[in-house]
Amino acid sequence: MRTCTDCRATKPLSDFTPIKGTPWTHTRCKPCRAACARAGRPSRARKPPAPSDKRTCTICGPAKPTDEFTPTNGIRYRKKTCKQCRAATAKTAYVHRPSSRPKREPPTERACAGCGVTKPMNCFTPIKSTNTVYARCRDCRNARARERYHSSPQVRAAEIARASRNGRVRRLRRGQQTSTTVEG
Repeated sequence: MRTCTDCRATKPLSDFTPIKGTPWTHTRCKPCRAACARAGRPSRARKPPAPSDKRTCTICGPAKPTDEFTPTNGIRYRKKTCKQCRAATAKTAYVHRPSSRPKREPPTERACAGCGVTKPMNCFTPIKSTNTVYARCRDCRNARARERYHSSPQVRAAEIARASRNGRVRRLRRGQQTSTTVEG
């Protein structure tokens, strides 16, 4: 048994049209659906549509220009509520939630990837572009660099050239900084 939403009569389910592809039926009985189709209008009384350049807000009610409604899916479709009502609804719904995760304390020790010994964090070189440190401790990094430097004469010559080039660049920068300071 089911009650029709139009005529309010309680009728058996066989008097209601099934919805294709689902186990449910329509809310109006077959005679009411047929009468609605013949009339060519919806059974419930609806508000007259607003002009095409205006839209009626579902919350506050008055017809407003379409610019007062937020676009959805591009610019053709608009939300049903005006921007002011959406903002007010969002403001009332907002609840400040403090972070549920406790702040993580930075680690105080780390195991070196080179020697495998656990050492305090000040034994590791920080990486400037991030908040982390290198995987190998300073001793292991220095030993590796020393080993590479003494591995061949070509590497040694390249390292010396790099160091002298960097020194020249630093001296030039220092000279430019002092000249701008004197001028300013």
